[in-house]
Amino acid sequence: MALRGSWAGPERLSGVTSTPSTHPSNGPGHSSRSAERSPCDPSLRTRKPRSAMAIRLAVFDLDGTLLDTFLAATMATELSRCDSGDPAAAREALSAIDAYKGGTIDHDECAARFYPCYARAVRGLSTAVLRRVGIRAWQRSRARLFPFSAELVAELRQLGFSPCLLSGSPEEAVVCAAEELAMDHVWGMRLASDAGRCTGRVLRAPARPGAKRATLLETTSHLSVDWGGSFAMGDSSADIDVLDMAGNPLAFEPDAALLRAAESRNWPVADRSSVLRHCRARLPRKPAVRG
Repeated sequence: MALRGSWAGPERLSGVTSTPSTHPSNGPGHSSRSAERSPCDPSLRTRKPRSAMAIRLAVFDLDGTLLDTFLAATMATELSRCDSGDPAAAREALSAIDAYKGGTIDHDECAARFYPCYARAVRGLSTAVLRRVGIRAWQRSRARLFPFSAELVAELRQLGFSPCLLSGSPEEAVVCAAEELAMDHVWGMRLASDAGRCTGRVLRAPARPGAKRATLLETTSHLSVDWGGSFAMGDSSADIDVLDMAGNPLAFEPDAALLRAAESRNWPVADRSSVLRHCRARLPRKPAVRG
């Protein structure tokens, strides 16, 4: 299956293959389309850009923004139960997220702790096993999608935006969320592999400071993006640079660092009860600008 947008990032997720659908028949977002196709189909990112089109992106964070839980934590929990890999390191990764949730460390410190521990947890693990872990993690987490999430993504598409998911969580689970939400483009934490096994080297860590901005600039460098007309929504300090790039930023139930940034920059702030109303009232309704 191809994602719906007119373009995809210049790279495909390494090692992603077709797998059985992760959608329970009575779960949220179920449709015959989603039941027939894998959320981890490698063709998700293969469409080419249309010429002479300035694209308005709608860039979403996932954990805490569209999903009322931490997908990275669910991945770490699943890995802590694996016979292979390093379950102890997975538990260390999980403890970093718990500390952030408990308010004892900030988001930057959480990322600094989580990524090295997670990389150790998966070192030597088969990439096929890690893909299955990602699917299980999404199956466990998908019921925690905020009720507004799918509706908001669909409405932004109707307004001419190209929806993107940019998450600090591992891509093996994030790509499943992207399929569920009908995103055009998706980026998550990426690990290196060799001969079908994870090496433990982190190639992309979006939750680190400045990493989301760098990811967007690198993967859209060959495109004409209307950043002034684009939309971005996130909940943590990792999203500040992305919200700075977009002409239509929205801080969603922000952590302390993002709230300070929103107040200093006069960005709008919304919560789960007001986000749809806010977007319907404020977002431009013109189609993407043609160059």
